[in-house]
Amino acid sequence: MAPGRFQLAALTALALAHGPALHAQEARPPRPDIVLVDRVVATVGDAAILQSRVVETAAGELRSRQQELGRPLTNEERTVILGTALERLIDQHAMAQAAKTLGVIPPSQVEAIFQHDLAEAEREQVRQFGSYQKLSEEFARRNLTWASFERDQRLERMSELTEQMAVYSRISNQQNLFITPRMMLELYRENVQAFVYGPRVTLGVVAFVGLDDANRARAAEAAALWRKESLTSAELAARFADHASAQKDVVGLSQETKDKVPAFLAEFGLKSPTGAVSEPAARGSTLFVAKVLEVVPGRNSQFEDPEVQAQLRTRLEALVLSGMRRQAVARSRMRTHTWYADAGH
Repeated sequence: MAPGRFQLAALTALALAHGPALHAQEARPPRPDIVLVDRVVATVGDAAILQSRVVETAAGELRSRQQELGRPLTNEERTVILGTALERLIDQHAMAQAAKTLGVIPPSQVEAIFQHDLAEAEREQVRQFGSYQKLSEEFARRNLTWASFERDQRLERMSELTEQMAVYSRISNQQNLFITPRMMLELYRENVQAFVYGPRVTLGVVAFVGLDDANRARAAEAAALWRKESLTSAELAARFADHASAQKDVVGLSQETKDKVPAFLAEFGLKSPTGAVSEPAARGSTLFVAKVLEVVPGRNSQFEDPEVQAQLRTRLEALVLSGMRRQAVARSRMRTHTWYADAGH
């Protein structure tokens, strides 16, 4: 769920506050003897969500997005990613707290299920580390306690129980009741390009800036080397450091997408087999060398094909389950009060 306008202030502060600069309580001057190491950014019912947990949850996505962009993220970009992570945590907390209020099974039985699973999780941890003593040492090393272990297990298992009760119990192995031939045909028509298409090509491209004789010789040498060795674009460019740069691979080149890439690349890619390397081609003041890294054969699968039917049914079942889960999350959030720090509500 995207961050709403109410929590914008909190999320912006969170994005800026990967350090101590959090300005909650701006009305009061900070005490010099207090060092802020964490803060509550939201509460769900009686559960608090800390800034550190949001940052931990978003860490992987923050890293991958920065690598994808090839630069540090802006505050706005961090705000969006951290906001999405916060909403996921709120969803999980709301689902966990709803486990005992759905009415599918008695609250005492829900708690009994959790206690059984908690005991099994503890036994598994002890088996993994060899003894309670070694597990306790590992907890200490990771700054964990048995109480925090139980709290995390409760959050994870209770949210899973809510999903099982609210979603899977509704279908009860009768998924066919939710999938009709009309639904499958509509999905096929909406996504026919996934079943009927021509060959798709992936191209690697290396660029040499400059049209002087020395650069032309380098580009020709690179093309000859690429024909002999199985190198990525980056690996080939590294062989000609300070002269060549690897371009982003052209993925999914086809007759339908050829207008989105330079004509010389499209023509070479669509007419060449896997492993083919182009002669250096000059465009402007740059020489380009391209290699066909992969050719995926075309497909002409009609609606009546059994394989297509199976794929359509699987996708529709996933859509149905996803819709039911969204409904379960929405109902769970309606049952719990969510408060966002600095959001004024």
